Amino acid sequence: MSEPAIQISVGGLSWAYGPDPLHLDADNPVEGHFARWPDLLSGGPMPLDMAERQLTYQMVYALCEDADFVLLAVEPDADLRRAGVAECALEAIWCGVTMTEPHPDGAAGIMRDHVEWTVANSPRPPGL
Repeated sequence: MSEPAIQISVGGLSWAYGPDPLHLDADNPVEGHFARWPDLLSGGPMPLDMAERQLTYQMVYALCEDADFVLLAVEPDADLRRAGVAECALEAIWCGVTMTEPHPDGAAGIMRDHVEWTVANSPRPPGL
């Protein structure tokens, strides 16, 4: 699995994985995804706000459980409790976190920029 980028917004969570394998001399397509925060009518046996945080934890954990690091962005108007829970989920799976600025294109834009930077700064074999 490739390492993901995640962007937390007021409306939901976007994510994208980097291409695997990464090509130094070819296109590296990045596909972005977005999930809206569900409108929970009830928290079940727990308070509603706690149920929302638990759902955030589960989403982030499932997206990143095999990752070694994650690029994480939090939009300014996002619920900071969700951001904190996302960080707890990443810590629980011993995943490194690199905080980054939110991107207008969400996690896909973050990952495209990361891939572009990685390719531009990767050492090339002699003769290329």
